[in-house]
This record gives sequence, structure tokens and C-alpha cells, in this order.
Amino acid sequence: MSGNDELKVKGANFLSVMAALKTLRGETAVTAVTNGMLTPGGEALRLGTLLASGWYPASWYRDLLDAIRGLPAGGDALVVAVSKEGIRRDVGGIYKLVFKLMSPQTLLTQSSKALRMYYDRGECQILESRDGFVRASYRGFVGFNRVMWLDTRAASELLLELSGAKGLHLRVVSGGGDGDAHMDVEASWMVR
Repeated sequence: MSGNDELKVKGANFLSVMAALKTLRGETAVTAVTNGMLTPGGEALRLGTLLASGWYPASWYRDLLDAIRGLPAGGDALVVAVSKEGIRRDVGGIYKLVFKLMSPQTLLTQSSKALRMYYDRGECQILESRDGFVRASYRGFVGFNRVMWLDTRAASELLLELSGAKGLHLRVVSGGGDGDAHMDVEASWMVR
């Protein structure tokens, strides 16, 4: 994969994840992650040169999530917790109320627009949507690995829950692994 093919991640995403990690695990974990990232992304985080408005290679974000996953007592569970905490921070205040007023189906129709806040390309297409069920296809996420897809699933789950989806079950149908630029998922939840 050439650097030109790899999608870019908004700097705000990195900073949100780091703030979430600090909330969940403290400054020691933040320092361990940034010191453990012997990459350009790690250097930018250590030096404070990573800007919220900037766009950075997916490999930098991949390195960040992999470093979080590698913390003691980390693993996939910590990545999920950090992802969800980051989204909670991002959609606080007035946005939280907006999510409560939206149905999960309405929220999903806006997913491609929302992704543009975090990634410079890639799309989410809703293939099927009805009360209590959705099937979605993510395409064009060049540079993603399994942990980045885990981050995406965790964020999607939390947003659906914020919009009222109770008893949510999300299942990956295809993709969503190391080197996959796509992921197809199905989500189901209880209908009131």
C-alpha cells in the first residue's frame, strides 16, 4: 500500500482518543502510549504538534490504537472503552439531546456525512433498514486494521445506543480485519 492510497484521519480523532484514555486510565497510560509509539505519529503526539484540524495518515491512528491495545490490562476491551468514551466526549451537550431525539434509522442515514468529520474518504452505505435492524457496508477505508475496525464498531454501537437502540447486537458479516478496506455489518435491537 502506498502512502497516497491510505486514507487520512482528522487530528481531532487522535486528541479525543488521548483525552478518553486519560479519563479512563490516567496520565501514566497516556505517557506510556506516546512513549511507546516510536513512529512519526508518536513523535507528533509527544511534541504536541498534532493539530485537531489536521489530517494524518491512517497508519498513525492505527499505531495509536495498537499502542492502547498493548497496554497492561488493555486488549480489545480497552480499545472499545476508549472509543466509546471518546464518542461520549465528542457528542456531549446539545448533540447528546439531538441523538436522543433521532431514531436509530434516522441516525444511520447520516452516517456517511458523520464519517467525513473523522476520515477524508470512505463511505458507509445503508443496504437495509427497518425497525430494529440495519445492514450497512463500509467501503474505501484503505489503511485500516482489525483494531481500527473495532474502534469503528464501538463508536457505531454507542451512537446507536444514544439514539435509543436497546439490547443492541452488532455482527460483522464480512471484512473488518487486518488489511481490509471494507466491513459489512448487521445490527439488531429491541423495538419498543
